[in-house]
Amino acid sequence: MADVNPFQSLNLAQVQTELMRLYEKVACEKGRVEISSTGGECECVLISKAELESLENALEILSNADGVKHLSAELAQVAHAAEPIGA
Repeated sequence: MADVNPFQSLNLAQVQTELMRLYEKVACEKGRVEISSTGGECECVLISKAELESLENALEILSNADGVKHLSAELAQVAHAAEPIGA
């Protein structure tokens, strides 16, 4: 079986035979594996705990309008400070 890339899709039978390798690949090296049932009616995604926490943090930041405005203002200040002199 080929190496897992960040967006690999597998059916449930493939996952059952490769679960330990997929676990090690996703947990240690990041990436995602889409898993579908044989009929394709049910799907889920295997991601690492670190990626899940990162997504949850991003959603928390983006759901806070004031936080997003503050972050945008800070990024604009950094960008302005990084401009070359005379630009």
